[in-house]
Amino acid sequence: MRGNFIRWRDEADYVERVKDALKKKLPEIIRDEPILSAPPGSRYPVCLPYLDVPHFRPPVGGEGGSGGGSGSGPGGQGEGEPHLVVEVPLEDLLDMIFRELRLPLIPKGTDSPTSTPAVEGITHKAPRSRLHIRRTAKELVKRGGVLHEGVLRYRDLREREEPRFAAVCVFVRDSSGSMDEERRVKAKVAALWVLTWLRRVYPEVAHRFVIHDTWAQEVEEKAFFEAELGGGTLVSKGWAMAEKLLEGYPKERWNRYVVYYGDGENWPEDNPALEEVLARLVPTLEAAAYGEIGARQGAIWGEGLLGLMRRHGVRAAPLDDVGEWLRKVFGEGE
Repeated sequence: MRGNFIRWRDEADYVERVKDALKKKLPEIIRDEPILSAPPGSRYPVCLPYLDVPHFRPPVGGEGGSGGGSGSGPGGQGEGEPHLVVEVPLEDLLDMIFRELRLPLIPKGTDSPTSTPAVEGITHKAPRSRLHIRRTAKELVKRGGVLHEGVLRYRDLREREEPRFAAVCVFVRDSSGSMDEERRVKAKVAALWVLTWLRRVYPEVAHRFVIHDTWAQEVEEKAFFEAELGGGTLVSKGWAMAEKLLEGYPKERWNRYVVYYGDGENWPEDNPALEEVLARLVPTLEAAAYGEIGARQGAIWGEGLLGLMRRHGVRAAPLDDVGEWLRKVFGEGE
């Protein structure tokens, strides 16, 4: 009996140590784009350092068994180093990531009631397809076994009102010449995480994409992540386009979000126009966010874009690390 207890204790301790090791890998996992394109229901392989615990001794390096090889998830160990590959269900891993980032997973804000038909109660008249056999049999016994129309009982179909939570997010990105490929990749990963989070919170999510330099345009998702227009930077144009697109999503029915990515550059003469559109738009949103990616020293005039955005209620933070940025702009208690 004591031997079984010790074995159970060792195994439980091992599971906890695996969880701790997995948590340490989360920042690396968040930077790994394949997790964002993995199909629902799949398992995501994570390579962890070897944990030396009795009764659980995976093979070392490539010496066979499921723990061998260099690993197929993020954080692969060097060839021949002891390691363990853990395949985690994608949904569990995403839940763990959002918990660690303290991102809320309960819809809030606007909900619109929708009516859906539901079978509730019993009625005397309805189509024969909804005949309730058990209740009809009981009535038949009560009436002495004589079958007539008054004996028949049916399932009653009634309208039930349920809340409908829906969200729309407009992603806006500076696509001027200063937004190089490295900055665009960071914007892509950050935007995909925001979209993944919203889809876990809201049953219905719509999204639109806008890029701008000195003028703005709506584009497809691929162009949003890759396009480079060149030219100067007028940030107000991107926000004004977001405001225009949101006219099709009234705040009475939609939880509205705008997320902007840029490198901190804007022509100083554009700041008054930017402040005007922020003053109009931000109060109508569930949240507005800004990720500043690799701001150049020469791009700061006065308070800079971070300060200007924050002053108008935008959740703004440097986007040096995607996970930290998500925690700061969307995390609970931030």
